[in-house]
Amino acid sequence: MPPRKGTTRKGGGKKGARAKATSSAEATSAEEESHTPPPQQLRTPSRVSRLTACNGTPRASAATGAKRTIFTPVAGRKYARGTVDVPETPQRAGTAGDAMRVAVSRTPFTARRGIAEYEAERDPIRTYVRLKPADPARFAGQLPKSLLQVVSDKEVEVVARGGGEEEVCERYLFAGVLPTLAKQPRVFEVCAQPVVRDLFAGFNTLLFTYGITNSGKTHTVQGSGGSPGLLPRSVKAVLDVLDRNGAQGDFAVRPKYATQVEYCSDPRVVAPTFRQAPGEDAWLAGLEQDAGVDAALDDAWAYQLYVSYFEVYNEMVYDLLDLSTLTTVQVGTPDGARRTRRANGRGARRRDEAADPLRMSAAQIAGLPRTALALRSEGGRGNDAFVDGATEVRVRSARDLVRVLIHGQLRRAVHATGLNAGSSRSHAVFQARLVKLRRDAAVVPLGAVPRAAQASVRTMTLVDLAGSERARRTHAQGERLAEAGKINVGLMTLKKCLDVRRFNAADAQAPQLVPYNESKVTRLFQPALEGGAKTVMVVCVDPYEHADADARAETRAVLDFARVASSLVARVRRVPDPPPVLEA
Repeated sequence: MPPRKGTTRKGGGKKGARAKATSSAEATSAEEESHTPPPQQLRTPSRVSRLTACNGTPRASAATGAKRTIFTPVAGRKYARGTVDVPETPQRAGTAGDAMRVAVSRTPFTARRGIAEYEAERDPIRTYVRLKPADPARFAGQLPKSLLQVVSDKEVEVVARGGGEEEVCERYLFAGVLPTLAKQPRVFEVCAQPVVRDLFAGFNTLLFTYGITNSGKTHTVQGSGGSPGLLPRSVKAVLDVLDRNGAQGDFAVRPKYATQVEYCSDPRVVAPTFRQAPGEDAWLAGLEQDAGVDAALDDAWAYQLYVSYFEVYNEMVYDLLDLSTLTTVQVGTPDGARRTRRANGRGARRRDEAADPLRMSAAQIAGLPRTALALRSEGGRGNDAFVDGATEVRVRSARDLVRVLIHGQLRRAVHATGLNAGSSRSHAVFQARLVKLRRDAAVVPLGAVPRAAQASVRTMTLVDLAGSERARRTHAQGERLAEAGKINVGLMTLKKCLDVRRFNAADAQAPQLVPYNESKVTRLFQPALEGGAKTVMVVCVDPYEHADADARAETRAVLDFARVASSLVARVRRVPDPPPVLEA
């Protein structure tokens, strides 16, 4: 009987070959185990010993003095097995200089280097941590013990495991720590004012928040009527700089694609009048608390600020702005109004009013149908990504900004979960694009913007990332569970991209492909991660939620992610002004 395909009778078949290989491996195991491989061949442990007792006394890792199994390449076989002594945990004195040399990640991909080893000409992602204030009503007036303590203005300490006298703590280093008493103006001063200065210095900028669900991310970015967040404060600071320098231009020019400009004749875009928004006066009163940003501008240049607002929901990009309901300037007559005018009989006038965009209620605006937009790259390069078809309008004042922001919030995907009554189910992205061109530029209507205008575009992106969550904590089901899955996929892909970027920086000889295309969020972040923008990350943490076992693991994962992000270095490119056109 002939042997079956994929088998052989020689040597007793597969079992015989396997037994022969096993006996051969056992014959050489004693010789190989007695040989200690060279130090450069040892695998770096997946965890580094960075644990110290809460009282400052260094504690040895549980693996100290033990034997660790390692696998090293051996000629003729894939790997050889051996053991190596685990080194003693390095002593930490707790000073600022020692803290700067702690390992920055536990990921196995990357070389572990301290923050003090950064190159001066490269700018890492500036990471800040903000602690959420406690809500006495949530805990019935009795606050639980916080397992996260502020060590200094740049370092926090987290209980890694254990309790009582056996508590083992881990410290995390940031560019700044904002305690629970830090108010919104202070958060803006520390985190966002440098972003505005960098924008006028000629850089694209990115600011985003990261954390678990119900940790205060949306409050930090957007805020509320009485306490505006980083988004409205940052955009208002840009407008204040333009007003103080008298630099607002009056050209009918708007951004095109990612880096270009074009002439625009639509008054809803270049000279809009926005409809009133509920609660706008409270927002404006809260924005008056900021001192502003100092920046001097050249009188030869004029600036115009355009904003767009969209969200990534279930890995699809949706526009949060609608020109027909956002502005009072109407171009043409809506189709719905034409149909109702032809209608006869009772109630025709009510149907006409309902179809009028200017008479729609907030609930009707929120329920308008949406179409998914395409995310494209200018010139086919991922470093110049933009959302094709997103509504972009010019804002001239803080009132214009507030009306646009409130209008977009009405259409954002927000639903209740087991942990948050108003949980963000999408990643919200607000882009403010600053168009710069010469004040004496001769822009011809319906024509191309001349090269002599030396027009350029700089972008400030502010992102409210949805929080990572576990279904057993939020009790999500059905549609909420599907949303949580998409949110977690996007955040995991962002973590993966950061890991690969750091691996490529450490091993330039064999770089790996960064998986930007696996998520819409990473596609939007690609320009910044590749050195196209100065980046600020605000990690939001609830120190009292951290007392829960599941929340403790999630919070430590967030802090580890921030540690990875802070160690990423990239040579940030300035947005150049086009060269002047020489006269013949």
